[in-house]
Amino acid sequence: MVIGLICSTSSLPGNTHRREKTQFASSSDISLLAHGLYLVGKGLKEHTDKMKEEMTAVSDQLDTYKNSIVNLGSQVRLIESDRRALTSKAEKLEIQDEDLHKRFMELRSEQMKAVQDQQSVTSKVDSLEGKLEQILGTLEKNKSADILFYRSVIELQKQHVDEILALTKAQQQQIDEQNMQIQLLVNKVSAFGLREHFNFKKNVKGNDNLADQWKIQKPASSDTDCHQIFKRGGKTSGVYSIQPKGAQLLQTYCRMTPESGWTVIQRRFDGSVNFDRSWLEYKAGFGDVYGEFWLGLESFYQIAHQDKYVLRIELEDWKNVTRFIEYTFMISGKDNEYSLIIGQVLTGDLSSAISDCKALPFTTKNQDNDLHTDINCAEQHSGGWWFSACGEANLNGKYLRSRINRRTDRKKGIFWKTWKGNYYSFKSTQLMIRPMRIMN
Repeated sequence: MVIGLICSTSSLPGNTHRREKTQFASSSDISLLAHGLYLVGKGLKEHTDKMKEEMTAVSDQLDTYKNSIVNLGSQVRLIESDRRALTSKAEKLEIQDEDLHKRFMELRSEQMKAVQDQQSVTSKVDSLEGKLEQILGTLEKNKSADILFYRSVIELQKQHVDEILALTKAQQQQIDEQNMQIQLLVNKVSAFGLREHFNFKKNVKGNDNLADQWKIQKPASSDTDCHQIFKRGGKTSGVYSIQPKGAQLLQTYCRMTPESGWTVIQRRFDGSVNFDRSWLEYKAGFGDVYGEFWLGLESFYQIAHQDKYVLRIELEDWKNVTRFIEYTFMISGKDNEYSLIIGQVLTGDLSSAISDCKALPFTTKNQDNDLHTDINCAEQHSGGWWFSACGEANLNGKYLRSRINRRTDRKKGIFWKTWKGNYYSFKSTQLMIRPMRIMN
């Protein structure tokens, strides 16, 4: 209806000129419109070109990032491969070391058995010779006896003696062969230990004279501990001979400080000595006083029983940070399983991880003396120690590298719970003692 009205209105005579006038746009309007469209098109083109450049730059950066990620992935795979190879080599070396030690102990056991057999054979030979002398004496006394009978008896005895002598000779030959095998093993261990000692010598810290560190010091029968040597003028750390009261002469490492001389009971720094030992080995001592060693429970007791002593424990982590603690203490003899009683903390920046005022018997894998009622702590953690409830400390555990990753090795390293927990295995440890009164 509206459209129709517009059409009718436009058809009126008075409106004819107006309709003709509005049919076409002016040329200026068209030029202005064309120029505007040109500017819009030009702007769109510039914007499009700019967007293309930016997208090309982004695409190049993405390609660069992609290549970097690919390179990083390749490097990670190479590093992981190297790590696995090194881990495999380390495990193989550990197995070889354990097999070597096991073979060494088997040969030692066979040698001891052969020596006992030889002694038994020698005793039998002596007994037969005595009997033979008795028979000869009887022949002299009873000349009327049947000489032929006695001669046959003597011949039989001589044959028996010859057989025993041949057996003795064979056993002696076997002992000589075992001695050669043991010597070869000792030479291999010594060659390995020498390299480790040389490396340790280069890494020793402090003010000690490194050139004198490994010299064997002259013994003095009056030196009952390392502090006696210090008082006599021995100011250089190294291996010395001491003789506790009522005990045999023994060698140990003496740590000399400006104030006193410390007798070292235990020292570990490179894992060259296996500390997973039996009760008898911990009692007698093992290792090399020039490197890693355990002086022995009996020697520890004999030294500490002479006077009131101070126990110092030093730990070093894998960042070469060291801490220490010093205690008063008492240690019992073999009748009480070398029980350790920790007293007062005297000094140090290391928190205690040993139960105080409680007698802690020493425990090994084959002699369970710890305070835990259900398990053998040494069997669970490795090594031997004065365990209470197993998880507080063990400085005689397996020598591992930093934080323990393998589940089977957890709580089996050299740990001290109050510093870094019981999953961290330390780089080096030392246990040493000196008299409480150190007046010169």
